[in-house]
Amino acid sequence: MGDWLWNGRRAGVTALAIALCTAGCAGKPAETDSGEPAGDVAESTEPTGTRTLTLADFEPFQADESTWREEDGVLICTGSPKGYIHSRETFDNYVWEAEYRFAPVEDEEKRPLANTGFMIHIQEPQKVWPASLEVQGRWDEMASIKSNGGIPALTIEDNPEARESARKPVGEWNHVRIESRDGALTAWLNGELICASQPGELTSGQIGLQSEGFEVHFRNVTIEPVE
Repeated sequence: MGDWLWNGRRAGVTALAIALCTAGCAGKPAETDSGEPAGDVAESTEPTGTRTLTLADFEPFQADESTWREEDGVLICTGSPKGYIHSRETFDNYVWEAEYRFAPVEDEEKRPLANTGFMIHIQEPQKVWPASLEVQGRWDEMASIKSNGGIPALTIEDNPEARESARKPVGEWNHVRIESRDGALTAWLNGELICASQPGELTSGQIGLQSEGFEVHFRNVTIEPVE
């Protein structure tokens, strides 16, 4: 394992530990000398700085009215036509997390091709596909890192064995964690480090979710700025 990938793993673990500490401690009520709670304190359900993203935080590009919808906090994409939703804001350094699953695919040969993607640093103009980076959501390439729209290929270190071990079947929820720092990306799948890139030329931009021919659901979509 290259030093830069190990450093990415160590930085990611450190960030995760800090986030967990923040989440665990932020909502703990103060106590009196007798050990009784000093008063009602609202518990924090998310680490400081973390935002939950809803469909209202995104704009569709190349989509029908029915392509994207939100039900009970779940973003649902029919997969048709091919396109994406992109955030209204731009981001640079952050941790982006989400769970996603594909609707069951009856054709066994097509299951590994179930496709979507997590778009990073989207640049204008909007098109299919724009200059951007991507953490793959496609089932057989989950959490790999690539470039789109003519951006030079990134130097990556990918772990196919970890992907094979961590990946859950089509129809089940998979958790993706993406860390963006100064043009370098790191991707985890269900808690396992899968892929990391060296810094590329893109360091900020919009984020997005792809519609790529398969029904896909997203939930617990959050983003947290980091230094």
